[in-house]
Formats: sequence, structure tokens, C-alpha cells
Amino acid sequence: MGTANQTIQNTINAVRTDAAGKNPVIQFGNNGNELNIGTATASFNNSGGTWGAVTLKGKISSAVNNNDSSTINIGDSVSVTSMADIKRDTAGIAVSFNSTGTLSITGGTVSAPPNGIAISHNSSGTVSIAGGTVSAASGYAVYNNHSGAVNISGGTVSATTGYAVYNASIGKITVSGTAKLSSASTEDKGTIYLGYNGVVTATLLEITGGTVENTSAFGNAVCNDSAGAVSISGGTVSSNNKGTAVYNKSTGAITISGGLISGGSTNCYAVLNERGGTLSITGGTVWAGGDIITVCNAGMLSITGGTVSATKSVAVENLGTLIITGGTVSATSGIAVSHWGGTVSISDGMVSATTGIALSISYSGGGTTVSGTAKVTSANTETGKGTIYIATSNWDNSNGPLIITGGRVENTSTTTGNAIRNDNSTRAVSITGGTVYKAGDSDYAVNNAGGGAVTIKNPPAVSITGNHTGSNINFVP
Repeated sequence: MGTANQTIQNTINAVRTDAAGKNPVIQFGNNGNELNIGTATASFNNSGGTWGAVTLKGKISSAVNNNDSSTINIGDSVSVTSMADIKRDTAGIAVSFNSTGTLSITGGTVSAPPNGIAISHNSSGTVSIAGGTVSAASGYAVYNNHSGAVNISGGTVSATTGYAVYNASIGKITVSGTAKLSSASTEDKGTIYLGYNGVVTATLLEITGGTVENTSAFGNAVCNDSAGAVSISGGTVSSNNKGTAVYNKSTGAITISGGLISGGSTNCYAVLNERGGTLSITGGTVWAGGDIITVCNAGMLSITGGTVSATKSVAVENLGTLIITGGTVSATSGIAVSHWGGTVSISDGMVSATTGIALSISYSGGGTTVSGTAKVTSANTETGKGTIYIATSNWDNSNGPLIITGGRVENTSTTTGNAIRNDNSTRAVSITGGTVYKAGDSDYAVNNAGGGAVTIKNPPAVSITGNHTGSNINFVP
């Protein structure tokens, strides 16, 4: 445009002048050929004139050996829509967004080399990805370092072994629609990693649709290492093999109200909530197959709806505080709820196992309460187990009691099996309300094999169907 053989920046500035505030469409390269600008940067800012809404097409690349430089730099209040292929060939950034306007990726590609960044977001403006591919190798596909939002509703955002999205600040990340976010990172971070170390508790990640996945053998799909909140109401979040789909690593709060959360197959979790974290499941499906634990809770876990299920392993392993007031927690041949520490309260909803154990109480677990309209059920046929099974404690004698004040505990097997079996000599069982039921004539409604103190209130306060056995069982008025 104008004088030939000008620098890329002089040419871009001439386009801005000629457009005079209108909305220009800029084509990089011609006939499908890539425009390589060498060590230069193509900058779009309002210094010396004001841009209208800019549309980028074609192909452009640069190769500055500088981690802080970029192929495209967008500043001031400039808004850009890109359908172009934008590439960084050496260390650094493909697109650096420093504008209060909007960067919209609707097609094309934005790609970074190893340890590079495809899109670096450094402003209060908005980055929207609705199509195309944004990718990195061992670096970052999208690096958010400011308060601006990142909205991903379509296209693919991926990293080979790096991060699809790394949120280092307070800007909100939203994943929706048909978006696909993928990484094979094996670090303890994730495909999406929230790493802000401040005290902001606002929602930093919202997933309403799309797919977030980690395809490596050990990585996380979502890792919240902040005090911020995560909301998942739709879409699919998944991990592979020994990875974790959703990892709440710090003091943040995660709410799952919809969608599908699925774990791998061996020695891992679909959801892991560390001490200090809060996890609320109000809907959706959280599932794991194989030998993995579906949800491991060391913090605060509330289940009011949805489905948490496992096959051969454990649906919910609790070492913190677990409160179930709705929904379904189930296992096939495994354990629905495994209580290893803290406290468990079940006042509504269903805790069930097909042939496994609905509620297992082990070792130094705290108190366990079944009340209200809760239903705890299985068809477990093992004589040495039960729908509720209290294991022998080898760690200490300060085991909290099992208290049943309402609800229904049942074993629907018409052959062998127990509704409640207590193998513990020190853990007390108190039944003052509700129903304890064992179908058929074999085994027991209450089997106190360990000899811990069992107190049962006389009918009609408690309905006991089936036999009882063992020492130290006391019926009281």
C-alpha cells in the first residue's frame, strides 16, 4: 500500500490512516502464502490515529528470539476479529492482547512454539474464541494475566504437554457451546489451571458446555489452585488412566450442577477435594469406572442432587465432612460411601450398592448419622459384610458412633447378607428411629459380630425386620 518495501509497522499504520476510523479487513500474504515478518511485530494501537474494528485474514509469522515479544500486538482500545493463521516460530508470544477492546478468534489458527504462548491476555478487555484452533506445545495456548474475561464457545484450544488455559489472575474463564479444550500435560496442574494466589473468591472458571479433557496417563483436566470458585453446569470434563478430572487443590469452592465428570481407570479420582476446599454436587453425573475412586473428599463435601457412581471401586471416599441431603451415591460391586475420617451425615437421597457395600465405616472415622428420609440399600450377599459395614479399627479407640434416627437401611438379598454388620469392638451403634430391614430368612438385620455396644429403641420407634445376633445388643424403651 503506498510506497513499496515498507516495514510491516509502516504498512499497518498506513492502513489505519487510509481507513479513517472505518472497519478494515487486512490480508497477510497472498495466494495462500505466509507472510514472514522476521524479527518485527505487527502492532495495532491508536497511537497516531484511531482504528475501527479490524479483521485479520491470511497467514503471518515471526521469529524474534525474545520471550516478551509477539507476532501480533493489540493495544489501547482496539478490537480485532481474526480468521488468520498467526504463528510464532521461536520463543515468545503469537498474539499479545493488551487492549480494553475485544479479541475474537472465529477461525484460522494461533500457534506457539515450545515454551511459548499462543494468546497472552494482559488487560481488562475480552478474549473470545468461537472457532479455529489456538495451540501450544509445552507452553500455554491461552495465558490470562489480568482481569479481563476469556470466553471459549467453539473451536479447539489445546496444548501438547503444556496448558490449554492458564489463569494467573482474576479474569473469568468461561467454556461453553462446542468448545474443546485438550492437553496431555502430566504435571499436577491441568488442561485448565487456576493459579491466582490472591484472596479473590469470585468465580474464576465457569463450564456450561463443551469438552475439557486431559489425555495423558497422569494429568488433570481442571486444577483449581486458588481461593476462587469453579462452576460446572454442563459439558464434559474428563481425565485418562491415572489422572484426575477435577482437582480442588487449595481453598476454593467447586460447584457441580450439571454435565458429566468422568475419571480414568486406575488409581486416581474423577474429583479430588483437598483439605480446606469446598465441593458441592447439586446435579449432573460424576462417574468413574475401573479401580478408581470417583470423589475423594478431605475438605467439605455437600451432595444435594445429581449422581455420583462407581463400579468396582468407591463412589465417595470421605476424610473430611460429608453431608448428603439428596441425589444418588451408588456403586456396583464396590463401595458407595467409604468413611475413613471426619464425619458423615445422610438425611435424604439414596446411598446404594448393587452387590457391594453402601456405607463402609473404617479405622479412625468420626461419627456417622443416618436420619430423615435417607435410604441406604444394597443386595450384598456376603455374610461377613453388610449394607452398612463397620470394620475393625487398628488405629485407635476413639471411633465415633453410628447413629440412626430415621430413614431406611436395608439389604434386599433374599439369601445371605446383613443390613448392618459391626465388626468393631469399640464403635457404638445407636438406632432410635427409622427402619432396618433384611429380606429373606438368612443372616441378619443387625449383626454385632465385633461386640461394640449396640442400642436399639423398641418398636414402634424403630422397625426391625430380620434377625439380630451378637453380644452387647440392648433394646431400650
